[in-house]
Amino acid sequence: MPFETVVLSIAIFLASLVPAVMWWRSDAAERPRFPLAGFTGLFYGVFFGLSALLSPLLPRGADGAIMYYDTPFPDGVSMEAQFLVLGGLAAAWLAYALARHVLAPGMPAFRVPESIDTRWALVLLWFLVAGHALYLTSTTVSSLPSIGPFLMPAILVALIGFWEYRRTERMGKRHFLIAIMTILALVVLGFFESTAITPAIIFMVIFWSLLIGQRPRLALTLLVIAIILFPIAYTANIGAREFMYRWNATGTMTERTQALAVATALRLRVLSCSIGFGSETSCRTDEGKELKRSTSDDRFFATRLGHIFLMERVVGETPDNVPWANGATYTRLLTNLVPRALWPDKPRENLGNQFGREYGLLSSIENEMSLNFPWNVEMYANFGAAGAIVGMAIVGALLALLEMFFLAPRIVGASYAVGLAIAGPLFFQESNTSLMLGNVPAVILTMWFYFFIGAAATPWLTKIRS
Repeated sequence: MPFETVVLSIAIFLASLVPAVMWWRSDAAERPRFPLAGFTGLFYGVFFGLSALLSPLLPRGADGAIMYYDTPFPDGVSMEAQFLVLGGLAAAWLAYALARHVLAPGMPAFRVPESIDTRWALVLLWFLVAGHALYLTSTTVSSLPSIGPFLMPAILVALIGFWEYRRTERMGKRHFLIAIMTILALVVLGFFESTAITPAIIFMVIFWSLLIGQRPRLALTLLVIAIILFPIAYTANIGAREFMYRWNATGTMTERTQALAVATALRLRVLSCSIGFGSETSCRTDEGKELKRSTSDDRFFATRLGHIFLMERVVGETPDNVPWANGATYTRLLTNLVPRALWPDKPRENLGNQFGREYGLLSSIENEMSLNFPWNVEMYANFGAAGAIVGMAIVGALLALLEMFFLAPRIVGASYAVGLAIAGPLFFQESNTSLMLGNVPAVILTMWFYFFIGAAATPWLTKIRS
């Protein structure tokens, strides 16, 4: 690996830590309750910085070229792609600091109407849990138009809401533990249904951010465990999908559970045998072959983190082989604002698939698989280097405004629960902007009206009880 690639990878990672340091050094009374910019920086530091150092784990073609999604990268990662990422981060953090200093102080705080009756407020949170459970288990509910954007984040709103009520001692410990265990069970159920790793990562980050404020030692212990187990969990997840395809599984809950259990057990056996544990019998397959780590495990992990190769591909192919998008991908933001309930024939979001096919990372006849299309990569594909730099500056300013509007220290209770559920997932900027931002206005409105109706019903319910 070229020395300059290593240096720039480390530089990107160090630059990604700037907002986290700013958050840590800021006055505790003024810092946002959730460091959105800090987690966003870590996303870019890992997926665009450290990921380049994992390129030796990727397979090689006959000519020695790095293969990423079966696409050759003869020169690996170019300095141009890395400098674009580094310049984008510099612009983002400069804009972030300016926005916090100039714009954020006058930013109003997000509020949702909140019931003054604690018992009824907790019931509203349980309704969200029940709605999410129905969405996961009932095809009738999940097929309803526009219901997903409301019920999918509902589980985060419930988690944060219960945490807020317990933090302020308005909720009993036993009730809180029952609520948290129920939510964790639903998250695991959702993972088995979709085998998608991104929602699980977002949930764990938000859960960890809540935990570290109350139980820092436990939070740090879980962080170390998660870092160690993530490669195993991810390769097991890939293995589960492979098993399902191999068995021609229909994707039922039982089949997904069996596939994930078998894949996880196999990965743990391989790991234990690779580091010298395990008996002679346990370290061999039924056919007598030795169990050892497969290079495909490393390839899957390096590919999943290697977003820097997406930037490299776009920089190398645009505009010589793929024309500039000139803002076309952002027009989908307008169509996504319209709920499917009002527009039944609204086009499906498939920009990730289109991106993969246009840039030769997917077969031209592949119509199902979708690739990640991170925000900074999308910026370059639309407007080139200037777009990537200016666009990241806009992102930096947006992060500052989101932190002060949704996550300010003075925002508590249900307002913070809804605010964090909306703004928190935006740190993981690996999908195109229309996919991640298109439903945000609808979620804000529906959650506000949900709690508005709940608060308005409080006097009526109180009168019934009395």
